[in-house]
Amino acid sequence: MAGVLGGDTDAVAMLLVGPAGVGKSRLVAEATHVVAQSDVTVLTGWCLGLSEGLPFLPVADVLCRLGELDGGQFLNVLLSNCPPFVRGQVVRLMPQLEELGEQWRPAELDGGWLRQRLFDALRRLLVELGSLRRAAVVIEDVQWADPSTLELLDYLLAPGHAPGVPLLLTCRRDEEPTPRLTDWSERVHRHARVRRVDLAAMTEEETGEQVEHLVGHRVSGQLVHEIFSRSEGNAFFTEQLAAVAEEDGEHRSNRRPLPAGLTTLLLARTAQVSASAREVMVALAVAARPLSEASLVRLCGQPETDVRAALRELLAQRLLRQPDHAGRLQLRHALLAEAISETMLASDRRELHRQVAELMARERQIGVAAEIAMHFAEADAPTNELPWRVQAAIEAETVYAWNEAAGQWRRVISLWDRVPTAASASLDLAQAYLSAAAAEDNAGDAEAAARLAEQAVARLATTAGPETAVRLYGALGRFRGIESLPASEDALAIAVEVGAALPPSRDYVWALRSLARVRSEQGRPEDERPLMVRAFRAAERAGFLAEQKSLLAELGWLATADGDIADAIADFDRAARIAPESEDPRVEALVAINHTDALLRLGELEQAVAVGAWTIDWAERHGVLNSPRFLVIRRNMVVAQIERGDLDGAAHLVDSITGETPTLNSVTIYLCRADLDTRRGRLAEAAAVLTNCADLVTSGADPELHYVIAETRIQLDLWQGQFDVPADALSILERYCRTDGAPFAGEMFVLMLRACAGVAERARATGDGDSLDSANQLVARLSDLRSAAPVDPLAARRVPVTTHADLLSWQAEATRLRGESGTAAWQRAVEAWDGLRRPHRAAYARWRQAEAILAQGQPRTAAAGPLRTAAAQAAGHVPLSKAISDLARRARIELTKRDHETPLAEPRPVRSFGLTERELAVLQLLGQGKTNPEIGSALFISPRTASVHVTNILRKLDVATRVQAATLAERAGLLGG
Repeated sequence: MAGVLGGDTDAVAMLLVGPAGVGKSRLVAEATHVVAQSDVTVLTGWCLGLSEGLPFLPVADVLCRLGELDGGQFLNVLLSNCPPFVRGQVVRLMPQLEELGEQWRPAELDGGWLRQRLFDALRRLLVELGSLRRAAVVIEDVQWADPSTLELLDYLLAPGHAPGVPLLLTCRRDEEPTPRLTDWSERVHRHARVRRVDLAAMTEEETGEQVEHLVGHRVSGQLVHEIFSRSEGNAFFTEQLAAVAEEDGEHRSNRRPLPAGLTTLLLARTAQVSASAREVMVALAVAARPLSEASLVRLCGQPETDVRAALRELLAQRLLRQPDHAGRLQLRHALLAEAISETMLASDRRELHRQVAELMARERQIGVAAEIAMHFAEADAPTNELPWRVQAAIEAETVYAWNEAAGQWRRVISLWDRVPTAASASLDLAQAYLSAAAAEDNAGDAEAAARLAEQAVARLATTAGPETAVRLYGALGRFRGIESLPASEDALAIAVEVGAALPPSRDYVWALRSLARVRSEQGRPEDERPLMVRAFRAAERAGFLAEQKSLLAELGWLATADGDIADAIADFDRAARIAPESEDPRVEALVAINHTDALLRLGELEQAVAVGAWTIDWAERHGVLNSPRFLVIRRNMVVAQIERGDLDGAAHLVDSITGETPTLNSVTIYLCRADLDTRRGRLAEAAAVLTNCADLVTSGADPELHYVIAETRIQLDLWQGQFDVPADALSILERYCRTDGAPFAGEMFVLMLRACAGVAERARATGDGDSLDSANQLVARLSDLRSAAPVDPLAARRVPVTTHADLLSWQAEATRLRGESGTAAWQRAVEAWDGLRRPHRAAYARWRQAEAILAQGQPRTAAAGPLRTAAAQAAGHVPLSKAISDLARRARIELTKRDHETPLAEPRPVRSFGLTERELAVLQLLGQGKTNPEIGSALFISPRTASVHVTNILRKLDVATRVQAATLAERAGLLGG
């Protein structure tokens, strides 16, 4: 353990697990003492039994301890060495440093970036700490950790997020675990760089050693056996039993027997102390947190001298821990507090909870509103509890602790009718509902958010003022949309109607833009742009700069989709010139997503990469690089790099962040990884990534996500020589074509036709009429789908710029399907893809063009030019490069030698056209471009005999040339790879 704290192992963290009292904290204390001799700074935070409602409680302890080093100067040095955003986030957990730069505002949907920025700030602070001195962090009693602390630990243990200092965590095994803690424990147990140590009970010999250490002299074996039989090797229980034995005197014949149960023992121990000491213990048990001597004096109402004497007595009796670094005291163990609390009268316990709450309120400690509210709740004092619940909710939102915030707001709502009107007059019940709903959604429970919005409208809408009605119906529309777009539209329409008669508000602007999206998703895209324009005009009148910036970006994308390129450019340029009052990553992300997406559609690939790179750098400086929206921007950059043929540039963007299993937030970037792996020839890796992505996506997910998975899967299958279209691909494409994505579905149509053409070629080569019929039937269904789509994906338009090239590729693949030459069709596709500067797509078309030239029986010199250019353009695309090399080898066309020759999957066995074994061997050499003398030499036959075999092969395959024979054999799977 000392090795972990001292950073002498490769482990990121250690989890120390054991039952209550087994000695976890004592072991940690001893290890801390050892490493302190080697100048290791150990920062400790404690989770308490009431931590559930106190977000980041142990983290705040750690930061507080860090802030005390060198009189606070060391923390200032750390913060000055970190990016500027780190200080602003750390201040949220240490308000004593300075005033928050951002004023509190009600909870709103954050998409995860707020929490991620805080986590990244804390990680960077720890990394900087580790770079300046040897240090470690200890979190005690993780079984009581609040959800926010568990999520932070998850973040710090995730690949690529190493905190720079080792973590030591302790956890009680006998505590009734919550589902959240159980899930967290299972994740940690699977973590390769977390060491788990389960502390077992002591043996009788070890118990004897502990007892002798505690009493300071040797003891009889009988006493050790007696203590061991009752303690069962539990270190804390042993300590208390040894204390009883020491007090009574081991050798007295009339000493009372040791208590049989732990609770009985602990109560017996407390019964032996003075009345003043007993009162101090009761106060500490009810407070359930460390208290200073001054706080105990005020809480117990005793003279300072009496309290001090009581504390000395309790320390001597080993019923208190030694004071912490701030001089605060607490009971020796949580089990002791539990035993004391169980013996109190309910009325006495309520009164003491009230006194603790009032004491903490007077002391004005920072970040303890939830604790004060809890004590008032235990005192059954709702009027006092309510304002502290509101403050606790605000404090939780300040640190983005959405689970805790939601719980506090729900408690506010439940208390509302229990307090006098005067007590709640300054509060806003509608805002409590709205904040609770937003917090639930941020915490990942959208259904709970929807239920709260429904309750708010049912309870308040009829009596609310118009401004509040806009907020309530806007929220209802937001959350109803999860299950019912028509219901969402109804609520949003009311919000817009009411808001139109008022001065513009942010809620009104939001309702307009949301109504625009909902109507578009319901098949009314013509309504989207006018409503967005209305929203922008309202934001402009009210001076809402952030809303203006984001709305202009959305309008720019809509103009792009409509082909209004001049308007799109103007909108994006205008958005870039708007600087909101405060930098907001959500706005910057939304602008960059729309801008890079528009640039992709317009074919401005280099500019898309440049805009994305600037935004990614901005996100890095603001600590939100890995939030979901910025992953979308990175995804757009990767797509642009792949389309440019720059696979190394794409790999630089994607490889470092796709090393683990994808999540729903990261699935799109993992799909880019699968596409990239396919092109790099890592086909097995691509298949594994695709399987993981598909397992995450439910049937009700965004149609575009299903579309991208299917498209990536077909690409992979094609390069593995598998031409059968996945069973669900057509239905996925049909569903996608019913959305506003129809104009962008051209590539999928081409891929599916390419697959059908592959089936048809193989069917003709093997005489498989049934497969040929199936291919033609699927093409007929594809053609019907094109006709039924609201917008023909292959119709001529300005956006996307690839539409015309996709159409020409469709026409060229159709010649393959029909068994026609297609050289002219492929030439037209080549010219289109060359014009768009898409090297890999142009290389594919040239490969097919050369294949068609050779199939016609033209001289191989006619195919050499296209094939050599294709080889150069296909650089980095391993499967395509191999296909080009294979064709060149069969045609005996010399290409520049390539270093990457990754073999593809073995083709499926097919019929051999009645060829003899010798003829099959000749055919395989023929496929390698060998001449008759070379074939003869390889098979130890004469060139003339080789020529006879070649003639027989041409006759049996019903082809005219050696190249045609090799091509047909390759399609039929006769060449063996």
